Amino acid sequence: MDSNLDSLDKKYNLLMKRFKEYDEVNLKLSKYPIFNFYYHTSFREGNLVYIEICEGQVGAEKKVLDQTNNDESLMIDLSKNDEVIWGIYTSKCLIKRSESNLKKAKEFSKPDAGLMTYNPVKNCYVPNPKIESILQLNKDFQNEIYLTKVDILAIIYFLKNFVRSKKFDQEIVDLDTKQIIMLVESITQRFEKNFELLDRVEGVPHWEVKLDQSNKNEVVLNCKEIIITASNNNSDQVQMSNVIKANLSQRSQLVELYNHLRNYEECNIVFLEFAKKLIVRNEFPFYYQNEKTKEWWLTKLGEKILEDFNLLDFLNFETVNDLLSMDIN
Repeated sequence: MDSNLDSLDKKYNLLMKRFKEYDEVNLKLSKYPIFNFYYHTSFREGNLVYIEICEGQVGAEKKVLDQTNNDESLMIDLSKNDEVIWGIYTSKCLIKRSESNLKKAKEFSKPDAGLMTYNPVKNCYVPNPKIESILQLNKDFQNEIYLTKVDILAIIYFLKNFVRSKKFDQEIVDLDTKQIIMLVESITQRFEKNFELLDRVEGVPHWEVKLDQSNKNEVVLNCKEIIITASNNNSDQVQMSNVIKANLSQRSQLVELYNHLRNYEECNIVFLEFAKKLIVRNEFPFYYQNEKTKEWWLTKLGEKILEDFNLLDFLNFETVNDLLSMDIN
């Protein structure tokens, strides 16, 4: 049987293997400067690994991550399998996306395409100067390029904040049962008010919650993860549901219910910020707004972005866990 240290080392090496694969793909992509490319930088302190995804520039020095500049980095605890699995899954999403960009770049640089030429001095492919002005006017070509220039760091921030299963026990440690129930009521009322926009943005999932106190000895929290889709008669789709019951005489059950509720609220906060980042884009929009309903529907570009990052898989974390648990056990 592996010692604890051996187990941590095994998971660390597997995690680093994935991110090094990511670097290798992006090193190839760096030969096509019209495409953005990225690299990872990291350092380890005991069971904690700090990882940051940085935008690369040909010839520029890469960032060295350490204790003094890790405020924006992803922190993964090697002792927690779900965090390691999340890191591996995230790296696989990133690799897939970079491989897609590399394939696209190679297509553009084929001689018969005539779009790009090889510059031996710079050791890279540059737009064909004879048709560069035409390329600049070609919207489809610009869209393809822009797909590689999406603010990936904003997406990473979203993923970083989303999957953490946080505990909120300290918020209610000094409260009695009645006070906890009052706070739970207040939070459930906030959902409808604070996350109204999420009811109108296609493809971005969010949680809806309802509190049932019909039984004097019990509170029941009904939770549903909802997503709206234009392709299904503009209707809501329930992706996942959860029912949490708490006996009023069992404080541990109340604490568990409260933690679930606050986690769902935190998820919605991140989803809301993510949706706002997506709908404000103008030059290459991810969304367009229906003037009558005021709902936001995905453009083809937006569909591609959400597809690349499999956002629903991050919601259904048990599925991700099943897919990758064999890698680290």
